[in-house]
Amino acid sequence: MDVSMEEDNFEPFAVEREFFKVFWNGQESLKDMAEDSEIRQWLRSLLDDKELEQYKDVIFLCCGLDGHERTVRAHRLVLTTKSRTFADMLASHNDPAEPVRITGVDADVFETIIHYIYTGQITTPQRVVQTVELLYAANKYDIAPLSQLVKHFLECRLAHLNTKHFIMITQRVLDLQMDDLTTMCFTLVEQRTALVVQEPVFLRVSPEFIRRVLQLDSFAGIGENQVFARVLEWAVMRAGGQPDGLNQEGRPNESEFHLARPHVRQVLEPFIRDFRLVSVPKDDLAALVKNSGVFTEREQLTVSYYLLDQTKDLGEFTMKERHFTTV
Repeated sequence: MDVSMEEDNFEPFAVEREFFKVFWNGQESLKDMAEDSEIRQWLRSLLDDKELEQYKDVIFLCCGLDGHERTVRAHRLVLTTKSRTFADMLASHNDPAEPVRITGVDADVFETIIHYIYTGQITTPQRVVQTVELLYAANKYDIAPLSQLVKHFLECRLAHLNTKHFIMITQRVLDLQMDDLTTMCFTLVEQRTALVVQEPVFLRVSPEFIRRVLQLDSFAGIGENQVFARVLEWAVMRAGGQPDGLNQEGRPNESEFHLARPHVRQVLEPFIRDFRLVSVPKDDLAALVKNSGVFTEREQLTVSYYLLDQTKDLGEFTMKERHFTTV
């Protein structure tokens, strides 16, 4: 993630129940699995039986969350017949003693992928972010049945997650550029904006997360000026937590008609014009622009002329209004 978030766990009972329901209901791959249970049992023995370890002819080297490298052993024939990606990866790898280094996928997740290839089963995901990473890995290694399963599980769970977990998953979906889930996540952000913005972990999301929020056409349960205040708080932390240009009372220099917080403005620069200032009540807009310390002199003058009805627009800021809904 762009900003480190602590790993966290799902609420165990609810997730166990949901995962069981998704895993066993109507999955064609699982119906097929029941028909070749003897083959699956044989493959499980190949994977787990220590006495057969010597027959594994490919070694993977991957890194765990603790930073330590871990080896995962498997059979070239099994992997290449189940995954086009593994087939391409191993086509030019001819030395069984030389490990294949895995990047971009956590060791636990990679082991889950290997286990699924052999057995057609996985245990219930326990860690919040790991679930998204499992979907990413299933796509990366071309394991379509697992990808469909985990995606369906996430789609079922997203609307029921507590806000912290929802933000963590949305952030990871963004990091991994998973477009379908990104769209779904931010549709939910639009429906629960106040909860998302006011959640403490919101202050640790990435700039891309903030940009996506500001591109929404409606907010639920919260106004434009409140979202601005929260994003400003995020930007101050992002800039190092030391707001510059403060007076003796610890507030931005209100009497000076210039950019009082250049470092904070630098953080906000990529998306500050995505704020819909036209949606802020005029009395609040005057105070917001004057006291925040992140608007240039030209921007402050433009807003002043707008508030005095001397101009019909806000310069580089859009005149498209944001819609607000109650929760």
